[in-house]
Amino acid sequence: MKIGIVGTGMIVHEILPVLYKMPEIELHLICGTKRSEDTVKELADEYKINAQFTDFDFMLSSEESKELDALYIAVPNDLHYELAKKALESGKNVIMEKPFVLESCKALELKELAEKKGVILLEAISNQYLDAYKKIKDALSMLGEITYAEANFSQYSSRYDRFMAGEYFKVFDKAAGGGALTDINIYNIHIMAGLFGMPTSVEYCPRNVKDVDVSGLLLLKYDNFIASCIGAKDSQGSSGILIQGTKGYIETKAATNVLNAAINIVLRDGSKKELIPEAADDHRMMAEFKEFARIVENKDLKEAQSRLNESLIAVKILEEAVQRESKFAR
Repeated sequence: MKIGIVGTGMIVHEILPVLYKMPEIELHLICGTKRSEDTVKELADEYKINAQFTDFDFMLSSEESKELDALYIAVPNDLHYELAKKALESGKNVIMEKPFVLESCKALELKELAEKKGVILLEAISNQYLDAYKKIKDALSMLGEITYAEANFSQYSSRYDRFMAGEYFKVFDKAAGGGALTDINIYNIHIMAGLFGMPTSVEYCPRNVKDVDVSGLLLLKYDNFIASCIGAKDSQGSSGILIQGTKGYIETKAATNVLNAAINIVLRDGSKKELIPEAADDHRMMAEFKEFARIVENKDLKEAQSRLNESLIAVKILEEAVQRESKFAR
């Protein structure tokens, strides 16, 4: 898959060394802004990307963009919708970094635009493509009736101290789509959306600092059980997944963006099973980009639609969480 990279932030710096080594991926162009021109050049030189741009609209109209199989959009959250819409309108397949968008109406608009243009639209959400997630999903039937589920991803942000000292970051700007809910709890949301679908009700209880949620508890009510999702950027915690049922439970002690630890299944009849995820040592984003390449190259619209439908559920949960937020601010 010949891919174009849009953005020069932390996630791009993390994924470029991975994509550079993947035989399924050819890095064709990179696009930043005029302000990030030096970074664009440095990344292009390091990863041998021939085409470099600092204007998104100009890039879309360029000869180089005509050769692309897909654009990977990895920009701040508040820019996802605008850039994805322009890319889809130009007939590009789009892979959009999480969170997909922040409003259901915009998500549906992008979905309909992709269908109209006959192109593929996907969200880059790593855990849904990992072997551990598939193993958990396959094992759910062993638990009987689900009675409770929880997912915790608590990771002290490398930028939290500087944010508290007054430095500005979009990831800590609620108006720009930042905060723990959208940046880190989104992985937990996708776990629940992928395993159980859309809940009947949503409530979010955040810890707000400087008008942004730096951690929070998200409660998802399903027909017969509650799921809790904890996401924290202000503290370190015991990340993992626990799913309980009438016949036993599944547990893994791994951050929900990587799922690289053993999965333990313990049943009431006394039986136990340990599942070891395949390729757990690979970078967390490798599996998703392998699948993205397959979907795009085979124009697998059915699978793309299935993935996109889950993203729409995640967006709806995010939207309802913001609308039903119980605040205790500092």
